[in-house]
Amino acid sequence: MTVSNESEGSDSGVSALEKINARISGCTACALSESRTRTVPGEGSPSAEIMFIGEGPGQSEDEQGRPFVGRAGRLLDELIGSIPMRRQDVFIANMVKCRPPGNRNPDASEMDACSGYLDSQLAAIDPVLIVTLGSVPLTRFAPGSKVTAIRGKAFEYEGRWLLPTFHPAFALRNPDAVELMRADFKTIPEALLKGIEVRMARESGGSEIPESGIPMAEEKDVKGEEGSGDVEEAAEDVQPVAEVPVGPDEKPSGQVSLM
Repeated sequence: MTVSNESEGSDSGVSALEKINARISGCTACALSESRTRTVPGEGSPSAEIMFIGEGPGQSEDEQGRPFVGRAGRLLDELIGSIPMRRQDVFIANMVKCRPPGNRNPDASEMDACSGYLDSQLAAIDPVLIVTLGSVPLTRFAPGSKVTAIRGKAFEYEGRWLLPTFHPAFALRNPDAVELMRADFKTIPEALLKGIEVRMARESGGSEIPESGIPMAEEKDVKGEEGSGDVEEAAEDVQPVAEVPVGPDEKPSGQVSLM
């Protein structure tokens, strides 16, 4: 069963996301609903210019109903802070909204069942830049592409910019990948600025539109298989590469926590 991408009409971003959340909370479109504790729709600003998309919730996320709250999440928070932004300035979501058993990657049928929810979130938030975390979300936008080949290379996708990078859980198991992620995040401000310029040009009827297409890049040698079991909880039991600060628990007003 595939969930349709329902139009949210003229509602505000907050109201639209709340409606999406209500649909997700009662979803039984795939078998993941049978073993979940809580759904994990996503959280962040309803008007975020940057949207991060991971693979699926882990155990901590399943228990709390929030995305990226474990060790991988703390690394993500640190990387977002390097932009510099805060978690509440962006929107963080996953390909699937329920935890895959055993922290495995979601399969094609599960991602297909959840695709309408992600499409609705993209339509409601309308981010300028999408940052895919790991190989699983990358396959949705660039089928057949490898993260190691095109990571850190922003490209235009259906009116938005897309920047692939590693999943934080994978990076915590691979020290080289942590540094590569830091380098990828350094390119985000420039990619965001370019995306804003292109969007403004389109809206004003301008012709300065970049060439579409997935960038070609040489594959970097990073040990380990990126995308294998890299749901958020996968890094919980590994030794961290570096001490990652934990952000405050409170969410400022204006942030939507879709729990």
